Amino acid sequence: MPHEVGLRVSIRLFDPAGGFRDLLGHLTSPTQVRKRDGSVVEFDPSTIFLWKVVPERPDRAIEPTTSDD
Repeated sequence: MPHEVGLRVSIRLFDPAGGFRDLLGHLTSPTQVRKRDGSVVEFDPSTIFLWKVVPERPDRAIEPTTSDD
């Protein structure tokens, strides 16, 4: 996973309380993800159930088109 630092990832972690929890953001280190809101979440790599690199979020600001018809 160290070579994925800087990429956008989705990580599913085993939750000690039961079940799973998900993280989505940019991997800033092998144990940290920066979420969209700028917060950094630290996690224990030994709790990873699965992870994958995901595409960057598309720009949601779409300019309206106008027609001169």
